[in-house]
Amino acid sequence: MIPFSVLDLSPIVEGGDVRRGLDETLALAQAADRLGYERFWL
Repeated sequence: MIPFSVLDLSPIVEGGDVRRGLDETLALAQAADRLGYERFWL
């Protein structure tokens, strides 16, 4: 099986703040882990 990775640029949406951006990055990393992705790049 080909190992897949996720690249997240950790964007901060207009009107959002850094904390929200980091929380969304964490949620994406946890979802990627559950789905079996090999790496999570920032």
